[in-house]
Amino acid sequence: MDTSTERCRESAESSSLFYTESAPGREAIFPDSTHTQPDIQRVVGSSPKCEIPAPSHGIALAGEKRKQPDTQQTAGNASKRIKTAVRCSSVGDSESLRSCASVPRSKPKSFRIAGIPSNWTQHDLLVALRTIDPDFNHRSHQLSLYPACCGHTQTSLVCLDTCTKYFQSLEPNEYKYERVYDTVNKTVADLVFDCHFYDLTPLNKPKGEIVADVVAVTGLAGHAFGSWRSRETQRMWLKDFLPKHVMGIRVMTYGYDSSLVGHTRSRSVLSDYRRNFIQQLENSRSSSESRPIIFLGHSMGGILILQTLVESKRNPRYQHILDSTRGIFFFGTPHQGLRINELKEMIDTEAGGEESRVNLLKQLDEGSEFLETQKEDLLRVWGEFQGKIFSFYETVKTSTVRKLESGKYERGGPEVMMVKNFSSKIYLPYEYRLPVEKNHTDMVKFASEVDTTFQTVVKHMKDCIASTPTPKMLLSAIDRVKLDQFLKMLLKVDQEEYRSTIQSLDCNDPKFYWIFRNVNFRHWRSANHPQVLWLSGPPKCQIHQVSSYIVDSGKALEKQRPVLYFFCSTATGKKPIVTTFVHTLLHQFIQFSPVDKKIWIVRNFLRALLERELASSPTLSHLKSEDSLDTTIKTILDASTNGLWYALKSVLADEQNSELWVVIDGLDEAEHQKGKFVRDVHTFVMHLEGISKVRALLTSRPQAEINEIFNGLPCIEYDKERKEYLASLHFDNIRYGKISEEHKDSLGWLWTHNQYTTWSASDVSRLLYIQGKPGSGKSTLTKYFKDNLLKRESEAKSATVASFFYSYREGALQTSHSNMLRSILYDILYQNEFFFYHFQFEYRRYWVSLRERGHGDLTKWPYELLKRTLSSIGDHLQAERLYLIIDAVDESDDEDRRDILRLLFDLCSKQKRCIVKVFVASRPVVQLEHQIAKFHNIIRLQDETKQDISSFTQSFLRPLLFTDFLDRATQYIVEHAQGVFLWVQLVKGELAGYVEEGASENDIFEFLRGLPTELEDLYEHMLGKLENNKRGLEHGIKMIRFVLFVRRPLAVDELRHALGIPDNPDTEYTPSDEDFQRSIPAKPGESHEIDPMVQRIIHCGGNFLETKGDHGTVMSYAKETP
Repeated sequence: MDTSTERCRESAESSSLFYTESAPGREAIFPDSTHTQPDIQRVVGSSPKCEIPAPSHGIALAGEKRKQPDTQQTAGNASKRIKTAVRCSSVGDSESLRSCASVPRSKPKSFRIAGIPSNWTQHDLLVALRTIDPDFNHRSHQLSLYPACCGHTQTSLVCLDTCTKYFQSLEPNEYKYERVYDTVNKTVADLVFDCHFYDLTPLNKPKGEIVADVVAVTGLAGHAFGSWRSRETQRMWLKDFLPKHVMGIRVMTYGYDSSLVGHTRSRSVLSDYRRNFIQQLENSRSSSESRPIIFLGHSMGGILILQTLVESKRNPRYQHILDSTRGIFFFGTPHQGLRINELKEMIDTEAGGEESRVNLLKQLDEGSEFLETQKEDLLRVWGEFQGKIFSFYETVKTSTVRKLESGKYERGGPEVMMVKNFSSKIYLPYEYRLPVEKNHTDMVKFASEVDTTFQTVVKHMKDCIASTPTPKMLLSAIDRVKLDQFLKMLLKVDQEEYRSTIQSLDCNDPKFYWIFRNVNFRHWRSANHPQVLWLSGPPKCQIHQVSSYIVDSGKALEKQRPVLYFFCSTATGKKPIVTTFVHTLLHQFIQFSPVDKKIWIVRNFLRALLERELASSPTLSHLKSEDSLDTTIKTILDASTNGLWYALKSVLADEQNSELWVVIDGLDEAEHQKGKFVRDVHTFVMHLEGISKVRALLTSRPQAEINEIFNGLPCIEYDKERKEYLASLHFDNIRYGKISEEHKDSLGWLWTHNQYTTWSASDVSRLLYIQGKPGSGKSTLTKYFKDNLLKRESEAKSATVASFFYSYREGALQTSHSNMLRSILYDILYQNEFFFYHFQFEYRRYWVSLRERGHGDLTKWPYELLKRTLSSIGDHLQAERLYLIIDAVDESDDEDRRDILRLLFDLCSKQKRCIVKVFVASRPVVQLEHQIAKFHNIIRLQDETKQDISSFTQSFLRPLLFTDFLDRATQYIVEHAQGVFLWVQLVKGELAGYVEEGASENDIFEFLRGLPTELEDLYEHMLGKLENNKRGLEHGIKMIRFVLFVRRPLAVDELRHALGIPDNPDTEYTPSDEDFQRSIPAKPGESHEIDPMVQRIIHCGGNFLETKGDHGTVMSYAKETP
């Protein structure tokens, strides 16, 4: 027996045992094992006969020599005969096909078998298949059997894991026919095999009454079955999932020859596809034309559906299709066109049909005349459309197809958005826009029943099926209403009358900088994509002026656009604010629209209200055909708030090609159900973001309820961000408060000094360098200048003054260049809020970077960012005057000092509009002296203070009873001070102590001449005296330690208590209050008495300490200079 005969026997024997091993994502088939099967004989030309044993159910092939069966095995079984004759189209020798081995495939391939008799079961079909193709493996298939879309036959879907040569021989665009004879019933079954799934294919067998037909139309070059099947699980959701979730539906898929590669006999364009599709629908619904239809269209399939509806409106014969359509689900449908460049390259010029394929692509090209005409045709369709539209758009790019050297194609080219966002939306009433996080191809391949998009489809499909068709009487009333008649019925408020009472504004008024100069506003105004912005400010901000200004700005732009606006303070009537709001905006929208579109907007608004309200409004159900047109329309308009919002969103959905501006002012002034209205407004503007280029501006006063509802919206809250910025920059520069005040009538020379007047009067940026020796009073002069600048310089009154006083004695924080920059920026922003909007971008970028890194401390500003921010003053657009006052540069960190000085030089040399006056005080340091030639002005302090020192010297010599020696002593001190005020101050203390010993005037002068004339030598002299004061030495050292190392000056009482603390920190010290009071200097009994603690400070401090001010602050001369 040859191998061919052996395979025949194995095939026949295996037919007595039917099952399919269940695999993940695959259905198992278990036919009834008790079913009595007919004998089958296959006659194929002159095919050789083979002997096979008779199976228990009595199946045999034609020409066999049957052995006598075992009577025990065949008891009760009937012996029957069926002959099969096979005619193959474009196949070749079928016997040779049977003799070929099965060919494994990487993934299941689907086949369709039509023409199956209605009384056949899956078991019957399997027997026939194994007879036709003995290599058919019953263990590696998925087989489904459904009633055909039309007629009285059945259609089977077969998915093969292992594809035999017989099934592989099916050509992509061909059918294969198999004729089967049933010798018992004397009937003939003509089975039709294919793998292309053209025309309608059933995907389920509904149980009970069919409630709706679901028709899925594949896209360009798509496959009616494979295009909807998951790559991961191989599940086809239209067949495997949808019928289980939406009960009572009949699911069908439609395929057509739109391939771009390979051989095709099709010369079709969209009109041909449309005619065939309509005819297929007609055939499948011949006995149920009124049954609801749900269409699903992927890519070009959606265009084909729309063409069908257009033809249904045009041809009364097909009107029932439009009337029955309850919903359309578009998946990446290119309503405005798609990219065709890559697709055109796929067309094989040698395969035939090139011209028709190119023409087909041209019809789908962006901006094609075909699609523009379709939009005009659809305007007539939507007037009668009673369903809903769901537009799903892709959010992931698709790899384009590229041709390999082998001639085959694969998806490995550049990634592109095949159907752009705006193109995937139809922008007509009843449309829901829904994103899909997939590419164009995969957006209809749902892998499981928990897929989010699948669940969304199920939810909306159920709603479509459950929706109530609009009565013809109401539709007729809508079609008859006139524009003027409708406009008079609207309960609108004249917004222009209210706006005429609002004062106009100048956008360059600093009062409104917080809005017009804000990054958020500039982005809102200039962005090319939908934007929503919320302004929140107190009444003093006059935001309603801004709202009115924005309305005027939108109307004044050259490119016309709808500007819809509503001031909530105008809604004072009895009607709910939603009614007034919607009617007012609708009226504005109609007035803006072209004449030929106005009535279309009216009718679609009313139809949208009907769709939303018909099932729930009792007044609509009570309308009668004899009611007047006015009564009917007013009843429709008297809709719920939800219906009004829905209808307004529906008519605004058509604004895809022009900007739409919406301004809603004073939401806090809404009187009726404010919270609900504000929430509805939030939902409304979020919906508008799905419309191309929409700009929505919302305004309100700060209110907790509104803040909570609008949380997350782009917002400009009055001065909030600037204050946050200031808080992040704030640094406590404590040195300024510890600097001694100038002596009365001293330092006045500064204002008339030639170098100063040149620096100050110049109308360009300049730097003034105050150079001074240690102790020469640089800090006192800098403090004096800062305190008196606004009084002495008229131009400084409108200027911004920023300052920083370095001090290494106060610790590392006070010498930090970063903290200097923070303080300078803080002063600038605190005094001049306009600078915030100049620095805002850097602040935002810094804030975002912190958030991305998970850090929340805004005060840790990077040094380079601070430098960049300050130096950006050079790019400031507004002409501003700034004074930057920086003291004790010599006490700053050595590291980066040169860098900071370069920054200050640049600020003075690279300004475009701002005038920056930099005042720098420092003792001579290398970095400054090296750059001295670059300084615009310089004052050497020790050369300018002789008169001040003389005046100060005489002020303290006179009380010391100097008479004859006053001038000589004064001259001596001035000459030996060498411009160092601190030496003079220390000399004053020494002389005062000597005078208290009762010395004569001559002795005092000689004592003066005996004091060291160098500052460091004088310090050594003072320390020696302190050391000799044995009784006060311990307290003196303790007081000096506390005063030197505290962060702020100590009060006398604080220092008094400090003296009671043991020197050794490890000492246990828990005295009673009485003991503690006895261990420290007593407080004065009366207010006029001298405080013993002050006397103690004078006695033990050795002239290193003194008390100042009304609160008795203790200061140290030793801290004035190193």
